[in-house]
Amino acid sequence: MPASATRGLPREPGYVKIPVGAQVLADYDVLYPPEGAKTVHGQLPPTLEVEGWVVPVGANIQRWSFLLDGKPVQSISLYPMHRPDVTEMFDRLDFYYSGWHMSLPLNNLGPGPHFLTLQVTLSNGRVEEFKRTELH
Repeated sequence: MPASATRGLPREPGYVKIPVGAQVLADYDVLYPPEGAKTVHGQLPPTLEVEGWVVPVGANIQRWSFLLDGKPVQSISLYPMHRPDVTEMFDRLDFYYSGWHMSLPLNNLGPGPHFLTLQVTLSNGRVEEFKRTELH
């Protein structure tokens, strides 16, 4: 059955299994305005809205941040979100408050390409990076 045919079908809780040895799981999406990314650069100051989720599995999260072209970028706002989809996906009630939404400043951003990466530092010192996304 094609993937598009399975959208909207009910799924059993826990339909995604946590990989053996995983320390942390995460994902995010860049929320472009309806007019597209070019309108972000026209804002004063230019900001990018990003939302996603981060869950500790084998170690506690010490901090997490975004890298823009490999350099840390400080968020200008961050707030937690409920993520019932993540709770259902892994069948873990403790993942319910794993979501977040943040605004990232894009000051002094010249012509691209530019890449955004989520970096998570764990309490055991391990650093993991997730989903390198080209901004366009």
